[in-house]
Amino acid sequence: MVANTGVAHLAAAVQTAVVSLFAPVVPAACWSPYGVPVALLGDQHAPCRGSRAVHCPVPGHPCLTVVSAVAACDALDQLTARGARTAAHALERQ
Repeated sequence: MVANTGVAHLAAAVQTAVVSLFAPVVPAACWSPYGVPVALLGDQHAPCRGSRAVHCPVPGHPCLTVVSAVAACDALDQLTARGARTAAHALERQ
């Protein structure tokens, strides 16, 4: 799990699934990692959306405070389970 897109892109570069806490200050469609399974967590419709802010302009950081540790762990579990199923399927086809 990462909270910075730089680290998320490094993980994707080495073919690692990514759970990213992604603030909507830039569009996820343009800046999220690609080529690997990705779970983007965070309210992508929060008031800071599209602001390109470096420091959150909205008190309380509502776009990310809605993400619980349980939600992050659940997303990670789902991605790793999907990866395990994909790997098992690939082995079956060999």
